[in-house]
Amino acid sequence: MKYLAMADADRVQEYVFSPPDLRYVRGASRLQRDAIYELGLEAGVVYANGGVALAEFEDRGPAERFCKRAKELFRTKTVSATVTTAIAEYPEADFPGGWKRVRDQIESAKRQGNSVRSAGSHWLMKSCERCGEHPAQVAVAEHEHQRDVCAACERKHRRGGQSPPAAQFAAVRDFEELGGLSTPRNYVGLLYIDLDRIGRYLDDHVHSRSDCQRISDAVDSAVRTSIKRAGERISLRGGPQQLKDKKRPKQMYIELLAGGDDAIVMVAAHLAIPFLRFFREEFDEPENWRELPARPVFSPGLVLGHCHLPIREYMEAAKRMYRLAKKRTGTHSVAFQLVTSSMADAVRPAGDAAKGQTIEKPTANPYVLDDLVL
Repeated sequence: MKYLAMADADRVQEYVFSPPDLRYVRGASRLQRDAIYELGLEAGVVYANGGVALAEFEDRGPAERFCKRAKELFRTKTVSATVTTAIAEYPEADFPGGWKRVRDQIESAKRQGNSVRSAGSHWLMKSCERCGEHPAQVAVAEHEHQRDVCAACERKHRRGGQSPPAAQFAAVRDFEELGGLSTPRNYVGLLYIDLDRIGRYLDDHVHSRSDCQRISDAVDSAVRTSIKRAGERISLRGGPQQLKDKKRPKQMYIELLAGGDDAIVMVAAHLAIPFLRFFREEFDEPENWRELPARPVFSPGLVLGHCHLPIREYMEAAKRMYRLAKKRTGTHSVAFQLVTSSMADAVRPAGDAAKGQTIEKPTANPYVLDDLVL
């Protein structure tokens, strides 16, 4: 018998997008990635990406230590983020069965709310001025102001301020600066890109540990690489505002979250469609899928709106759009929405009229990506 141990980050988007300011979002995303990356260095790991790590062991003891290590890493790296763990025993010849059991255990634990939540703040203590969920413990400098924040937000703030050395592009400071680079000014696009039916794809093609490792790594690499290269291509393309920076072109996209089978990216509004075109070209490169049985299909949800619109509203709209895009199967598809501050003008498929639903702006959503992106 063998043992599979899995660690799956809890409520990733809730952790990453609270507080919603770019530096904190970027820091939270990096901290989550740091924890999973370090966990991936442990012995026995099959894959570690997209907020999930899977490891295989000969005995239960090492599997339990792996789960304990996962919880310690998330606590020490992020302060407040948590991770759900599970262990499944399985016959050596039945890796797919063991993998299914450990995923089912994780799903069951998350449904039952077994992950640990923070105890929160106390009425006698000053709350964090950023997330409002924990007691304020330290002051951080934000532009010309000092804010009293909790230990978790301080960690996000610190990690979000660390930029890669010798970056090719000048990073944007916040969503407002990205909006200022757009045409028309002050508008941005949020893209939520998700691979279609990836669970079924894995169930169909994973028959061994090596299959699981190869496919998981290939999918993660294709998504990450395609985001990076598409972002670089639109940044080089830029726009009129790029001319203001004589030394380096501005980065016209912000990777908010990427890994595994999905990604969330903010781009200057006029470059949202070009970004999708470049992402599709990079993603479909035969080299990405040379050793895999088939190329997966992806469905992005695109939301265009003012840069001051709260990120949570963007996220809610983007989730609706990518779920709508998945209704077209077998091909890359996209659904998009123009968001107003009131959120009253939701874009819905034209067919909803026949079902008695109220429609503000009927469209042909979702679109086959090739029909929308030339």
